[in-house]
Amino acid sequence: EILRVTGVQTCALPICGTLTTVVAPSCADMTTNGELNGPVSGNAIPGWTANAATLSIVDWGGRTGVLAVVDAGGFSSALQTHATTVGVTYDISFDVWADVSAGNTAGQTYCTTTDSNGLLDIHEGTTSVGRHGEVKLCPTMPGSAWETVTGQFTASSDMTTYAFHSESQWTAYFDRISITPAACGSDRSEEHTSELQSLAGS
Repeated sequence: EILRVTGVQTCALPICGTLTTVVAPSCADMTTNGELNGPVSGNAIPGWTANAATLSIVDWGGRTGVLAVVDAGGFSSALQTHATTVGVTYDISFDVWADVSAGNTAGQTYCTTTDSNGLLDIHEGTTSVGRHGEVKLCPTMPGSAWETVTGQFTASSDMTTYAFHSESQWTAYFDRISITPAACGSDRSEEHTSELQSLAGS
């Protein structure tokens, strides 16, 4: 995932030197089932499990087959864990439809804690989501349209868990997520934004 440079001493008499090998970063999307496709089986979809939430695949907001996350307890979410590289910054883009008009149900500023509907909660160094994550990416629209949320985080652990969160009586709807090293550029984010604009204009 990161750029690595290795030096190997080599000789071809009468000249000796160091052979340098450069390994380019992998720019493949790191998520499993980033399209969030079903079917739902055992309250999970391929690549994603549930924590104190009920998962379903529904048609919503002009889109078909999107992931609905319904609160069923504390830190309700659909989650996935995968390996990350310490010190590497990652670009994240996902599509969400969530009512955020109630703000933060714990009386805090919206998006400062997990008590906020429709956010992506990022947990480093653990597979557990029963706490507030280190990084949060949040929608800003009041649940009247699909929104593409983009952001970055820099890994401080070799394992990271991503959790789509719903809050209290509100259902949060998610459709697609991509996670790529920031060094790869924003091609996938631009692709998603273009598709969203295309859908809005159709």
